[in-house]
Amino acid sequence: MSAYKIFSFFSKDDVSAVSLVIANLMPLFGVLFWDWSAFNVLILYWTESAVIGFYYVLKKYKIGGINKVLNNSSFLFGYGIFMAGHLFFINFLFGEGGLSGEQYTKSVGVADHMIMIFPAFLSLFISHGISYYNNFIGKKEYLNFKNASEAIINEQMAKPFKRIMIMQVALVFGGGLTLILRFDIVLVLLIIFKIIADLKAQNKQYSLPKLVLGIGIIVAPIVLLGMADHTTNPPPQVSFSRNNGHCPGTPTVADIDGNMYDTVQIGTQCWMKQNLKVTKNPSGGAITRYCYDNNPVICDTDGGLYAWTTMMNGSAGCNGTGASQPNCLPVVQGICPDGWHAPSHYEWTMLEKNVGSNPEYFLYNESTIGWRGTDEGTNLKAGGSSGFEAIPAGKYFANMNETSHRGIEAFFWSSTEHKSIYGDLVWFRFLLSNYPPDTKVFRNSDSKNDGHSVRCIKD
Repeated sequence: MSAYKIFSFFSKDDVSAVSLVIANLMPLFGVLFWDWSAFNVLILYWTESAVIGFYYVLKKYKIGGINKVLNNSSFLFGYGIFMAGHLFFINFLFGEGGLSGEQYTKSVGVADHMIMIFPAFLSLFISHGISYYNNFIGKKEYLNFKNASEAIINEQMAKPFKRIMIMQVALVFGGGLTLILRFDIVLVLLIIFKIIADLKAQNKQYSLPKLVLGIGIIVAPIVLLGMADHTTNPPPQVSFSRNNGHCPGTPTVADIDGNMYDTVQIGTQCWMKQNLKVTKNPSGGAITRYCYDNNPVICDTDGGLYAWTTMMNGSAGCNGTGASQPNCLPVVQGICPDGWHAPSHYEWTMLEKNVGSNPEYFLYNESTIGWRGTDEGTNLKAGGSSGFEAIPAGKYFANMNETSHRGIEAFFWSSTEHKSIYGDLVWFRFLLSNYPPDTKVFRNSDSKNDGHSVRCIKD
């Protein structure tokens, strides 16, 4: 079979098919190269449904002006309800407080996810625009509806939405299968299935075997390249042997105030076993330390709560994220004792990998946020197997000038900034006490002005 026959559905008269394939390759690259999760893919395809609704309104307007649009308001209202329900369903399964552990946060989450998928969304928007212009306008499909009854118009134009509903159910099912099996290849197959289904729906004259073969030839090199990338650039490796006793040769460490801290060896890392409670920087200058309820006694037991800028003691963020600088060098001493430093996002990731049953859940990048892992949170908390002994010291909320959540939540700074639409935020770790999902570890970014606990790690 000649190459021309295989790709005959990419004729010069069907630019919309070409643009559709190109647009749908974006999420494929997202999964293979940009660490997209099932949540990212499903949110992208949810936004595509909104795009289809947008062009539906344009079609109705082209047929009969604003009156045609308003006459179909009940359908649009019903479609809006479907969209809202579908988004809720995705969030329930894959979002904050959902069942999958792929959550985003209220403060940063969904907007950051939208930014991550925006290039793919834009490509889908343009693709549907090309289809609208090339077929509905250019080939004058709208003339078929000019003299038709309202019932026939609504019936014909509603057909794509039935396919959307079926497709979205299939996508959610495939996303759930991805989470169960933990294989990205399921997401890849899901995207390929959608490309073929979209092309077939766009033109029923397309030969299904040719579609499968043609899309397979296009996708195969991309998938092989993605597999090669994961092989040649594997995640940073850590030793998963645990000591969990005092660090060899350093059973304790003192800060500049003379406070003593036990140490704990976890894999290759040596951590303080208690939260920092120092009141001066290493040079002896006074710093701002927030005590829960303004009670210094609680600072003695739980440690202080420090703004990120205070912890950094004038240093810039340690932003080593990626293969080029995995160890976040040079390290930032901040307000830690000499020979110790504020842990980076990378070092927190290595700790997470080292204390639980599922290190593969803890990807090292600037996009994976939300609840991660299975038992790592339990192991990090007081009484856990890691010996880290995290306690729920609560948090200082700068915008309210008050402390809260003691006994419920533990917040820990990293030295690594996280660029966001909300400004320059900072990576942190978060643990819950005594209610789900308290067995996991939460990662995201927060305002530099809030007060979190600080744990130091040995240089």
